[in-house]
Amino acid sequence: MYHILSFPHLRLSRRSISQNPSRWYKLVASILVSDSVSDPVSDSMTDPTSKKIRKDDSEWRKSLSNEQYYVTRQKGTEPPFTGEYESTEKPGTYLCVCCGQPLFSSNAKYHSGSGWPSFWQPLAAENVEMTRDGSHGMQRVEVMCSRCEAHLGHVFEDGPRPTGLRFCINSAALRLTPKKDETENDGPET
Repeated sequence: MYHILSFPHLRLSRRSISQNPSRWYKLVASILVSDSVSDPVSDSMTDPTSKKIRKDDSEWRKSLSNEQYYVTRQKGTEPPFTGEYESTEKPGTYLCVCCGQPLFSSNAKYHSGSGWPSFWQPLAAENVEMTRDGSHGMQRVEVMCSRCEAHLGHVFEDGPRPTGLRFCINSAALRLTPKKDETENDGPET
C-alpha cells in the first residue's frame, strides 16, 4: 500500500519519497513560494489505516488543557521561548497532543532561535498536512496533524540542510515520548 501526501495536486507514494526524499522537500519548498497551495486533501485520500479523528468542541475541551485547546483547535500560538519543548534535547518522538499520532523525531530537531521547537522534516510525510495560511496579514504555510487536523504551527524555507525547511511547531501541540534507554532492563526474558 502506498500513502498519498496531503496535497491534491501531488501524487507521491511513500516509496518514491523514501527513494528520493530531496524531491519531496524540493516540491514542498516550491509550494511554499507558489500560490498553488490548496486545502488539505479530503478523508478519502488519506491513509486508510489511519482513520480521521473527529470530536465535537466540548470533547476537545475536556481532553485538552486551555493552552492546548487554544493552540490546536483555535489555531493559536504560544508566546516564543515559553514552550516546554523549545530547548529540550531529550531523544524521542514528538506526538500530536490531541490524537497521539507520531509527528517529529528528535533526530530532526534543531535550535533555530525562533522561540519554538523547530524540525527540518516530519517523521512521516503523510502524518502532516499543509495548507496556505493568510492570517495576521502574512502569507505562510500552516502545518496540521493529518489524523485530527490539529494546528501544529507553520513551515518556512529558512531551515538547515538537507531540506532547507523549518517546521516551527508549538510545544502545546506536542507530547514527547522519550526514547527508551537501551540499557534499561525490561524484566525477565521468557
